[in-house]
Amino acid sequence: MPLGKFFSDTPLEDNEIDQGVTSRRSQTEKARNALATSRVSRRWARTVQKEIGIHHESSKSSEETKGAQALQKQFFTGRLHHTHALSHSYESITCPDQNKANQRGRARCTWSLLRAIAQAFEAVFASPQAPPVKFVINTVVPDGTNTRMKGPNQGDRSLVHTVMNVVQSCAVYCDGLLKQGANKNHDWQCFSIPCPLSVLKTANTDHIHAAYRSTLVACASGLGERWKAFSLKPEVSRAVANAKWAVQVMCGDALEANSSAFRCERTLLAHNRQRSVKVCNTVAIRFKCCNHQLGLVRKPVVLGIERYWSTLVRLAHLMECAGFRRRFTAALVSLLQKPGVEVAKYPKEMDAWKKRAAWLMQGFDSRSKRTTDSLKNLLGFLNGDTSQRTGPLVRWCLLPANNDGKTCCQDDSDSWNRLVSMLSSFLCKAYAVPLLHRMKHYAPAASYVKVSTNLHGILPRILEEMENASATSANRSVLSEVVDVLLAENGGVQTLPDVLNNEDFQTLLGDMLNENKDYAAQNGARRRLALAELLKDTFHESSIITDMLVSPMERGTNLFLRRTHLLYEMQYLSNADPKYQEHQRESMDKFLQVIRGDLGRELLGTFLGLLTSSLKDAISNGLTGGQSQLNLIFQMVICCVTDFYRRFVQEFMQPPYTLLALANADAQTFVSEWKRIHQKRAKCRFCVDIEFTAALLDAYPEDIDSFPADIEEVQELLQRIAVWSPITSDAVEILHGQMQWCLSRRGAMHVKSGHTGVEISLPSAAIKQHKWLSESVAAGTMPTKDSDKKHSRSRSALETPTAREARLHEAAHRKVRRLSGWNVFCKERMGGESLDTGGYKSRLKECSAEWRNMAKPEREAFEVEATRQEQLRAELAATPLSVPEPGKPKELTSLEAEVGKNGCKHFSARRLLLNIADYEQHSMWTLPTCLGESSGALKASLINVQSGDDDIAQKLEQSLHAPLVAIPLESQIAGEADSLDIEVHDTPCPHFVCVHDPNSTRMDQMVKAFSWKLEEHAICAGTMLVFSLAQEFDATAATYPRILGVSVKKPKCHVFMKVAVEHDQVTLAASSDSMPEFESSHELFLHLLRLSDTSPDVDVNVEVQVWERNAFLVPEGSKYLLKKNPETLKCTFTVSSAKRNKTKPAQVKLPFSLDKLLKKKRNTNKKPGPKAKPKPGVKKHTLKKSENKDVDVDSKHSKAKSFDNDSNNSDSSDSDNNSSSSESSHCNGDDDPWDAELQNADAVEKEEEVVVPMSSTVAAEEKQVAPLAQECKQADQARSEAAEALRGQLANQKASASGSSFFSKELGLADASIAVSGRSVCVHCRLKIALHCPRFSLFHSKVRPSTWCHAHCLYGLTMASGLKSVPRLREIIAAHTERHVHSKIVTEAQAVLTALESAS
Repeated sequence: MPLGKFFSDTPLEDNEIDQGVTSRRSQTEKARNALATSRVSRRWARTVQKEIGIHHESSKSSEETKGAQALQKQFFTGRLHHTHALSHSYESITCPDQNKANQRGRARCTWSLLRAIAQAFEAVFASPQAPPVKFVINTVVPDGTNTRMKGPNQGDRSLVHTVMNVVQSCAVYCDGLLKQGANKNHDWQCFSIPCPLSVLKTANTDHIHAAYRSTLVACASGLGERWKAFSLKPEVSRAVANAKWAVQVMCGDALEANSSAFRCERTLLAHNRQRSVKVCNTVAIRFKCCNHQLGLVRKPVVLGIERYWSTLVRLAHLMECAGFRRRFTAALVSLLQKPGVEVAKYPKEMDAWKKRAAWLMQGFDSRSKRTTDSLKNLLGFLNGDTSQRTGPLVRWCLLPANNDGKTCCQDDSDSWNRLVSMLSSFLCKAYAVPLLHRMKHYAPAASYVKVSTNLHGILPRILEEMENASATSANRSVLSEVVDVLLAENGGVQTLPDVLNNEDFQTLLGDMLNENKDYAAQNGARRRLALAELLKDTFHESSIITDMLVSPMERGTNLFLRRTHLLYEMQYLSNADPKYQEHQRESMDKFLQVIRGDLGRELLGTFLGLLTSSLKDAISNGLTGGQSQLNLIFQMVICCVTDFYRRFVQEFMQPPYTLLALANADAQTFVSEWKRIHQKRAKCRFCVDIEFTAALLDAYPEDIDSFPADIEEVQELLQRIAVWSPITSDAVEILHGQMQWCLSRRGAMHVKSGHTGVEISLPSAAIKQHKWLSESVAAGTMPTKDSDKKHSRSRSALETPTAREARLHEAAHRKVRRLSGWNVFCKERMGGESLDTGGYKSRLKECSAEWRNMAKPEREAFEVEATRQEQLRAELAATPLSVPEPGKPKELTSLEAEVGKNGCKHFSARRLLLNIADYEQHSMWTLPTCLGESSGALKASLINVQSGDDDIAQKLEQSLHAPLVAIPLESQIAGEADSLDIEVHDTPCPHFVCVHDPNSTRMDQMVKAFSWKLEEHAICAGTMLVFSLAQEFDATAATYPRILGVSVKKPKCHVFMKVAVEHDQVTLAASSDSMPEFESSHELFLHLLRLSDTSPDVDVNVEVQVWERNAFLVPEGSKYLLKKNPETLKCTFTVSSAKRNKTKPAQVKLPFSLDKLLKKKRNTNKKPGPKAKPKPGVKKHTLKKSENKDVDVDSKHSKAKSFDNDSNNSDSSDSDNNSSSSESSHCNGDDDPWDAELQNADAVEKEEEVVVPMSSTVAAEEKQVAPLAQECKQADQARSEAAEALRGQLANQKASASGSSFFSKELGLADASIAVSGRSVCVHCRLKIALHCPRFSLFHSKVRPSTWCHAHCLYGLTMASGLKSVPRLREIIAAHTERHVHSKIVTEAQAVLTALESAS
């Protein structure tokens, strides 16, 4: 379709419709509804076209320019999601032609963006001025999730599909000197690559790997498959292939799916290196997401207390419902009593109360500064004993005579209003729903519950009030108005309307609590479950324990999020960032802090400190310190510190991390460590990783100290990797949420197809980058709001961009009156005086008389000064508004100070236009890696407006929508005739032993036997174990006491803390840096095997004693030490290195030969033959031609079935399989966060490492995660169904007949209330109703909801329209007069009633 046709789809006017057809349609009610819908759709289409600026131009060039700008505005700004939401919110009345136009425009923009990305590749890698590429650092953060989408056909139902999102960037470093004319900063560039969404056909290894590498720049097969489809210049692939090193850095969660994809890539790299393929300069590194690792450490803490986690989730999910928040606020209001107590001086316990308030504030963690400030003000107001969980909430007020004449509270009503506002501002905002798979919601949830349960026990008391309160429905609107004010968005203390006394609120509470009938069944049951736990005496103590253990982990989360922010800055701003050197240095420091284990050791020290100072504070502020609590705290701390050691210290003790830690080491340290790694690899090639370290060791000699240039080159490469490597996957987690919201929203509403999702994902990624760039450019060119308001007039918050632009241009071109000598004279005479209107007039007369009597020479001096000030004003008008530095207050420049504040206001619009011009012409938009400009994420000049729609669609089908080819790994590596055997090990040998060690096999067997014994005897973390060799192996009978920490089931591993026992006293063994010593079970049994000094074929026995003990507190100065001493010998068992014989269960014979029918058939197609025994720790891949076998590597992906983009060409067998799988997926869930929670709960084996539950409580709570998620999911579905029904009522033109509460069959006055915001508009005068002013609601139409009206407009509206108002006015006056509230409403209503009665 030509561009003119694309942009000239003007809907027909009403008079263009055939009159005969219209006449026939209007004969039936159904036809009349259809005609009305058609008219509304045409009106909607005209509105959309007007909004996005689509106009038909006669000139072709002007038409193309306007069309490109309109497409840019609609699809490459934040309007992308907004416009799409608008067009689908009213699906029943949307114009079909407009939908098709949106689809065509989206496809055109997607293709233009893909072509722009390809051009950016060519600008980075094939620029004629750039020197050869030295390093290519390609970072990729992939992750899969389940998302509800529709099939490719119009009538397909929505199903849950497995998709993969990727966040990718590419940093390119050049080699040698730059050529003449090149920018000196262009020796390196970074390109943040927008990547499309990948819809997986099946979630097996081959398809996951194909989707993972499809958009890579540096992979085993060169450029990714998606980029090859754009016919890039050969120089691009050649530049990557000829680079010294091309590094692929992958960061993702520790899942089997990620491991399998990276394992395929690693095998291909090893194969290329063995065959000396050209891309053998490519190396790869994988990092496990540190936030995910931190969440796994946190998981047993939040699940370690019975039903604590479920209570947090239920409470937060209930708070998401507006009806529940209203009833919660009403219960809060009814609960409070008069808190004021006036005293001459504070009680002597005031100091202790202040310390407890400081303790509550110190540990509070919130993502909202407003919530933190609300709590601070609340704790300052409630200055009494906050530990009292019954009785009134007391505020101690000093008398004015004892408080320097200051009054704390004006009266009881003022004190009550302030307390209600503060409590509602803090409590009613609640916290985000904490989910186990999220990274940043643990601490805010734990802090909120700790404060709200320990601050007078206010949270359980409010919930109990919700259950016990009962009242009549009289004066419901009065309580509703109070609640509306309390729930208003503006923070601080609200000015409440006149309120009822406490007894009256009790009588009004029942109607408010029972108002929401739709969700009463499920919400009532969940509220009672949460209340039952909150009312327990020990719950507030459990909240103290959990918050005490969770809060220190936020140190690591904050560091990880800070580094992600740095990566965003460097990736998006590239070398145009003025602080890029500082950012790169900070990024490398934080990376090395993690890789070297410094962060892990720091967190270990913080947790061990919990056993000292934190316990002292907790016990003095409400923790009773009972025996069960002390045992639980000790167990949790031991479990956390050992898991921290395993994940953040021990994990980085082997290559490639030990090599990366040498990035900024001195030459001597680097050489010694390099030689050690070389020698280690010479003994065993499995002691280093094959994908990175082995490649570097092959490229550089062992005696690298003889080649200083090589040392410099290796360290430079390591430093570049340290700067750019991501260590968290939070970027892709955020992308998951954004894409799921775009594709299906929460509750599976307005589900889109897979094609739409893929096309939306690209502009969304580009828009995110453009937003970051825009904010960065605006920070240096545009004034802030604080500085701008000093020079410009206030603007409406609802002002559209078009109206704002028109207003600025009008203000900029407004003629400014020239200064005269008279103006200067008046300013000099009256400057600094503050006069009222009368005083100003009289003073002006005096100045006028003085000016008339002034001599000419004296006047000329003022005229000269006026000319000088005019020059200053002209200079000011040509200067942009000053931009303050971040974090510093705005100060007037010398020029602004001379012109004056009023003079600056005259030219603020002109100066602001200069700022806008600087913003639009900033050098950032000219970077070769920057695809956008100031007005959109893609330059309008790059949008293809010449090609036809069919051509664009065909190109997208051949490139973006083309199904990925998933080639089995064996088929990719198989040679011509001979097969190659490549041994690839998942991880290098442990740092303390090699797989070729003679004791390695026996060590592994003893670890397995030890795991079986722990499971058999139900031994949990925190237990003291004493190991000793059997007497025949160790005559000295030496013992090795250890405290059992975390235990891993897959792979089998245990972590101990070394302890020393002297005189029945247990102390932690400390290393040279005062840190406790840790030891894995492999290290311990290896040490014992070496002490036994036996041959590998001799079975060694180790005796283990299990001691039971209780934790106790030992006072030491101002601290408490938590210790455990052995008390009772629980049991003793023996761990042997002998192989365990598996006993087969006895065969059960069933009657009537049923055993033969149920017996599984033997697979006769399997070729017999002995299997080669693989080496320990090694996976052997025989690389030869074989059939592709789809093996699901992740059960999460096996539950969700995706559709093939080319499903129309699939055969019948594929269709049948897809159908059955899709049906099951459709029934299992949708894309909301509860699906991920269900997946994490249902299949623990999805993780690479399966951790044994710390205790039986943790195991039981893990089983309750899935039912809890299902419960919340069902509530969400019920809410979405209610919302869908509500939208149907609003869209139905005959909703009034259905009896909906939003419509009325009788016209007239409805009710009166106080305005809770300044946003409502009067139906009569069309002006806004001010905050806290009386307003009247009325029904002016039978097919429209009620609307608002000013009190002073009600008389005129009633007289003009004839609405019935007099009877209802009398009822309103009587209702509000009865309780002596809302005197404003009574006064205004009485005035209107008097006027109406006089007129009648």
